[in-house]
Amino acid sequence: MGAVIAYKQKTAELNVERAKGRTRLRPEVIKQMRDDSAVKLFQAASLASTEKDKAEELMAEANSIRQTLDEDAGVGDSLFDLLTWSRIDPRKDPERFMYCLWAALHYYDREKDKLVPALSMDKLASVIDFSNVTVVAQAIRQTLESYFPKSESKDAVQDPQLAETPAA
Repeated sequence: MGAVIAYKQKTAELNVERAKGRTRLRPEVIKQMRDDSAVKLFQAASLASTEKDKAEELMAEANSIRQTLDEDAGVGDSLFDLLTWSRIDPRKDPERFMYCLWAALHYYDREKDKLVPALSMDKLASVIDFSNVTVVAQAIRQTLESYFPKSESKDAVQDPQLAETPAA
């Protein structure tokens, strides 16, 4: 959990830095952007099984809106939010990717009685090879997705113990 918190703090710092010099969003603009994001997410969910490309486009638009709102508010990313994972892309946002990797490399130090990073950000940046990091990122994503619950298909075989017994 400490690594998740460390990532959220680092991305909050990143969002604050990226928002410097910008005019803050007005409350009515924030409300409209939140509404737009929610509508796009709803539309994406309803199209996910029939129009995957359109659903992914809507998800990307919703994520872009959320990113703007997060930067304006100085809020970090939650690794428990599915939209966050589409932001962690070494091609689109290498800094965010590095923060995620850095957070993942934390370990528990018994002497200090706390979670500590295995490498500093500078050291990590010096050992990452961005020429092949996209393949590594895809492998990480596939591994994480393998832990997500699988949706049941309509054609799924029912548990025989739950099936009704035919009338005699």
